[in-house]
Amino acid sequence: MIKNRLDFPDWASFKSLALVSKKMSFDWLDKGDYYDIWTTELGVVYAFSLTKDGGVDQTDFDDNWKAKGNTPVGVATKPFALDSADFEGDGFHLTCTAGQTTTYDFKLVADRLLNGGQAWASGADPRDYLKVCVIDIDNILGYGPNTVLKQYLKRWGMPPDTMVPLETPQAGKVLKDLYIRSEYVSYGAADVELIVNFRLNVEQ
Repeated sequence: MIKNRLDFPDWASFKSLALVSKKMSFDWLDKGDYYDIWTTELGVVYAFSLTKDGGVDQTDFDDNWKAKGNTPVGVATKPFALDSADFEGDGFHLTCTAGQTTTYDFKLVADRLLNGGQAWASGADPRDYLKVCVIDIDNILGYGPNTVLKQYLKRWGMPPDTMVPLETPQAGKVLKDLYIRSEYVSYGAADVELIVNFRLNVEQ
């Protein structure tokens, strides 16, 4: 679990140390009247709350930095070299109740690189679909319980009895104690047997 959090007093100091000097990847969440901006290093969360006041700091962030954050899982800003990482696939089997949304939360016991996966839904209705996100259920990063950090799949069709690839644009780093949440939305009259496999890698 990430226990240490360092809140910066201003945008200039956060940017100078975390983004310019250390060249760290970062995430941000739009909280309406301010941005929550953070990055992690060796179990420490570096954070800053940037007020959306139309000032020079907001303009700098909007124009020069905003688009660089929130890549897969929002923890990495560049592709990982998977050929130098050890593969560690994992997954789950779940019975999904007919006509309902069934949720399964897969907890990461260590930092892992997520690079998609595959799913199989036995007895699926053609209207069924799968949603997958990375979620901070236990407030590990300090931004509130059940904060969705990255929505990988919003509405991924699940044709009956077909192996369906779960695509990601690049490998994304998922931190220890975060969860990969899968939500299966069923429209049929019969329960569905769902198998999901995740392509996970151990970064070297």
